[in-house]
Amino acid sequence: MALPSGEEQPRVYEPRVKMKKRNRRQRSSSANDGESGPDLDSELDRDSGYNSLSYSDAEAVYYQQKENEFEAEGVTLSNSCDETRAMMEAELERWELYCKTTKKGHPETVIKECTSYEDPKEQEKHLAKHFKGYLFWRVKNSRIKKESSIITCIRTISRRIYERARLWIPLKLTPFFCLDDSEKEKFGLFIEDLCTLQNGQWVRDPEVYAHERLRVQLSPFLDLAGCTATRPKALVDVQYEDIEFQLFPPPIKGRPPIIVMRLNLKRVKRTGGKRKK
Repeated sequence: MALPSGEEQPRVYEPRVKMKKRNRRQRSSSANDGESGPDLDSELDRDSGYNSLSYSDAEAVYYQQKENEFEAEGVTLSNSCDETRAMMEAELERWELYCKTTKKGHPETVIKECTSYEDPKEQEKHLAKHFKGYLFWRVKNSRIKKESSIITCIRTISRRIYERARLWIPLKLTPFFCLDDSEKEKFGLFIEDLCTLQNGQWVRDPEVYAHERLRVQLSPFLDLAGCTATRPKALVDVQYEDIEFQLFPPPIKGRPPIIVMRLNLKRVKRTGGKRKK
């Protein structure tokens, strides 16, 4: 549609579902003047496939059987690595030490007493009391300076307890001990910057090495170590077989081919219980 000035009227975005319902409503109103709105809504529901009667008893029984199977399977625990298991064991030992220091008794007894209340709110109240006290003791008797560290502690012990004390940490614990709540910055390196660094090391550096292999190996590994500083173990035991050079044809004819170096790191973040490479 053109405006009087010659400019085109801007189009207004309208979702397809809303537009289809509007068109059906217009057709229905023109064909059946005076009919009530609920009839139209029921017609639209039939067209969309929604019907409360479609949830049959057989379907309900099917999902009940699935839930019974899931109940028999029990809780699906995460596939933690050896480092995570060791960290969990160390944190549980500190929790036992806290219970011994405060003369609460055995740690499992403390949890059973809290869960013995029939009212879920009472259970949560007593559980939160014990674990908030543990967090306070943990920070007071350690060199923890980061808020993320104490959050990791409570996550390690119990995810459920962490959810109960999650808001209490930034509101009470962080200001009391002046914990640093800033997020850790993780820097990256653009490939253009890496090429510039390597050009200075491989081409422009006049220093003579005892063996030129040191020049080739040392500088890229130092650059990669700087980029993976958050995971220093990623570069442990790097071998020649972990580095792969790939040659690609140039996008423009007459230009030199594109050389790509691929580094396969063995110690990287886990996904779904498996280490990514």
